Amino acid sequence: RCLVCQNQTVDDSDADFAITIRSIIRDQISTGQSDQDILTYLRQRYGDYILFNPPLNHMTVMLWLAPIILLIGGVIVIVMTRQKALHKAPHKNQDKDQL
Repeated sequence: RCLVCQNQTVDDSDADFAITIRSIIRDQISTGQSDQDILTYLRQRYGDYILFNPPLNHMTVMLWLAPIILLIGGVIVIVMTRQKALHKAPHKNQDKDQL
């Protein structure tokens, strides 16, 4: 993952950072490094965020849980707002009837 161009792979990005990473990968491939060796090197240097699909661990748990938490929170806010609106609506009609 390109750390400059969010949600783009290093292959897709034209940022200077992505060009540098591609060069590092080419150099390591030419020296006979395995895919796992290259990934380990990049993770040690840039952290798990460099991976397009970071592993689930104590350091990346919020990357995976944040969208779910935000979605659940949004649904709760919508439901509570609708319930308040529904409970207030009959009271307005009753006030008009009393007048």
